[in-house]
Amino acid sequence: MGSKNETRLDQYKELDGDNPLSLEAVTGYGSTRACGTTVPAIGTTGYSPGCFFQQLDATGQDDDSLFMNEGTKTSCKFRSIGAGEIDSRIVIDDDFIGDYPANATAMDGHGKYSWTKLETLGLGVISVDSANGILKFSFDNAAEAATAALYFVNAPVDINDNPIFECVLAIYDIGDDAALDINFGLATGSHADDADSIAESAFFHLDGNDLSLKCECDDGTNETAATDTTVDLADNTYYAFKIDASNLASVKFYYRAIASPQAAWTRLLSATTFNMVAATGTVTPIVHMEKTSNNTTADVRLDRIITRADRA
Repeated sequence: MGSKNETRLDQYKELDGDNPLSLEAVTGYGSTRACGTTVPAIGTTGYSPGCFFQQLDATGQDDDSLFMNEGTKTSCKFRSIGAGEIDSRIVIDDDFIGDYPANATAMDGHGKYSWTKLETLGLGVISVDSANGILKFSFDNAAEAATAALYFVNAPVDINDNPIFECVLAIYDIGDDAALDINFGLATGSHADDADSIAESAFFHLDGNDLSLKCECDDGTNETAATDTTVDLADNTYYAFKIDASNLASVKFYYRAIASPQAAWTRLLSATTFNMVAATGTVTPIVHMEKTSNNTTADVRLDRIITRADRA
C-alpha cells in the first residue's frame, strides 16, 4: 500500500476555472499535471508549483500548447514553455565563459553580454583561469577608496515585470575592516562609491570582516535596512542566491549551498517585509563591491548570473 501522499494516476478531479482536468495530484500540494482548453487564469488555486498544463485546442506547432506554473498552489501563474516562449520572457543567463580583459580596460566585446565594468583603483573585475568561468572582484592592500562592479548601463528589466535574480557567488576574502561593503542583486544602476545611494535596489549584503549574510531593499520611498539573516557564509565556498521580486509588496530572498543543487531553496527573513511597491522603471542585475579609504583587501568570485522577467 502506498503512502497517503503518493500520486494517484487513477483519480481525476475537476478543478475550478474553465473546467480543466487534473491528471495527477498530490494530497496537500495540488495538481501536478492538468489539461483543458483554457489556461488557468493568474491567481487560480489548486495547482502545485511546477504543474504542467496542456492546452488541448492548440492549433499546431506555432501555437503554445504546454505551460508550467511558476506561481504557488494558492495563486498560479502559468508560463508557456512551447513554441511561443521566445516572446514571453526576457532571460539573462551568463556563465562568464571567456577571457575578460584586465583591470581598467573596457569589455571589448568579450563574454556573452555587453556588461559594464565599474573600476576605481583596486584590482577591478577580471576573469579567473579556472573551470566553469569565473569573474573575480578584488582589492589590494592599498589604503584608498576603491570600487569594483559589474552591471548593465541600459538596465534591461522592468521592475514591474516580475523579475527574479539568481547568482552563484563565493567570498574568498571578506577583508579585515567594515570599510568594505559587498552588494549583489537588482538595482536601477550602479554608483561610483556607495551602493546604498542607488535609488532603487534589492540586495544581498555583506560587511567587511563579517561573513554574516544580510538582505535589504529600497524603492526611494520604502526602505528596509540591511538585516542579518543569521546565516554565516563559509569562505571559499560557492552558494546560490535568489531574489524574487515578482510581488513588490513582499520581495523574497533565498539561498542554498551550490554543492547540493537538488536541495530546496531556504527562504531568508520570512518574517521581515521587504516592500518595493513604489519602485518604477528598469533594473539591472549587479554585483557591487566598494571600500572607503582603507587598506583592507577583498576577493569576491562570481560564477553565474541568471535574471528572468516578463517581457514589458
